[in-house]
Amino acid sequence: MIAPSRFIIPGLWEGLQDKIYAQSQELMKMQSLPQYVVNEQDISLAKSAAEKAAGGQSLTTFNELLPDNLKISIYDIALEPGEIITAPALGEAIKNFKFAQKYQAYALIFDKSALREAAHKKFEKNLAGHESLISFLETEPLTYDTMEIYRDQGTAVLSVPVTAIIRGNQGSQNIDKEKLLGMNKEEALKYLREELKIEDAQIKFSPFWVRKIPKLKDHIIIQ
Repeated sequence: MIAPSRFIIPGLWEGLQDKIYAQSQELMKMQSLPQYVVNEQDISLAKSAAEKAAGGQSLTTFNELLPDNLKISIYDIALEPGEIITAPALGEAIKNFKFAQKYQAYALIFDKSALREAAHKKFEKNLAGHESLISFLETEPLTYDTMEIYRDQGTAVLSVPVTAIIRGNQGSQNIDKEKLLGMNKEEALKYLREELKIEDAQIKFSPFWVRKIPKLKDHIIIQ
């Protein structure tokens, strides 16, 4: 306990000590001591930290053993929690504690270029009959999501986003040549966009000095 007192700043010039100070008016005493109790959130946070550390250590170990074309990321690792080695008890009055747990790590290892090739083949195979592939737009590095891992079978299901430029001719089947007869380029594009909802179309005239679509249907070629 401290009786009502006058508090000064040590080292302050003596000429100012009677002007800069603090004064307590009542008896001061410690009301309570801080309490530290281990709760469920503390243990949950400790488990998360242990799992993160185990993942990082596993990634380093795997990549030290793998060639460059098979290097993996943290997303290719699956951890199976095991025995808890050290942990505090719920409700234990302690400020700092240790938590340690065993983990078994499994890695999804495969050739990324082979996965990209397989994804491209599947994408092209699933194109509709009126669509044809122009080119793939590659992304580096290859991105994918691991949907399922069948550890016992040594297989996994992956989802690979593919971006490509394709050509579709479904809209061309609905083009009415009768409506195009005699139109200029702007009129024809308006018809294609507004009535047939064809967003991208090219109109070429031949010979080059022609400015309107012929008035004979067999002179109009749609591709």
